[in-house]
Amino acid sequence: MKSYIKIPITPHIKGNSGILERVDIEESIKQFIDMLITTKQGECLFNPDFGYEIWTREYEPILNSQKWQPVFMEQIKYLLEKYESRITKVQVREPEITTLQKTKKTDKDYRITLTVSYKIINTGETFNNVKITFEY
Repeated sequence: MKSYIKIPITPHIKGNSGILERVDIEESIKQFIDMLITTKQGECLFNPDFGYEIWTREYEPILNSQKWQPVFMEQIKYLLEKYESRITKVQVREPEITTLQKTKKTDKDYRITLTVSYKIINTGETFNNVKITFEY
């Protein structure tokens, strides 16, 4: 059942009233994870701890991916356990880190793909190998 509001919020006009697009719980959780990971820690004024710490180090190069991988994994697991109360049994696998060539389309140096597994508390459904990709 689609009872969660889609992120980003885009109202669809029907008649004179705006109606917000809805998604199911699985999609809502994926959207929340994406929002959590792409939010810089401290960016959310009412909750300065919300967000991914990696963005505070945005201009630091990933010189040794072996040192950075545990940082990615530990913080994502911590954030999901703290802020996404609809899931349990969170596991984060070793991220894939790809070096990017700077172009007009991106000024980022790396593409990072995290693989996450979790269980939705309300439905009991387990999701394995959920891929989350962002550029850093």
